Amino acid sequence: MTASRPIPAALADVPRLEPAAAGTARTFWLAGRRVNGKTMDMDRIDDVVAARSTEIREITTLDALPHNFHDVAPMACNGQANSRAAPTEQAFRRSTKLR
Repeated sequence: MTASRPIPAALADVPRLEPAAAGTARTFWLAGRRVNGKTMDMDRIDDVVAARSTEIREITTLDALPHNFHDVAPMACNGQANSRAAPTEQAFRRSTKLR
């Protein structure tokens, strides 16, 4: 096993995504093992998004269970949680969110 490179003193500055630049807004309702009323199926593709496009994803949990929501988009920015601004530790780009 080889040693990892050291962590840089400062991470890259990535500009915040502008909601006005989004071409589409998609809503996801999570409840139990259902997404938008359909039973989750890892073999099904519900939506296709153009490469390099910007979208807003509104993710709402309808039950008290936490949901791991993996969006295959390589860059997602968590702007709000429960209709409030996301806590600082959650307001960064990533592809997996916990709702």
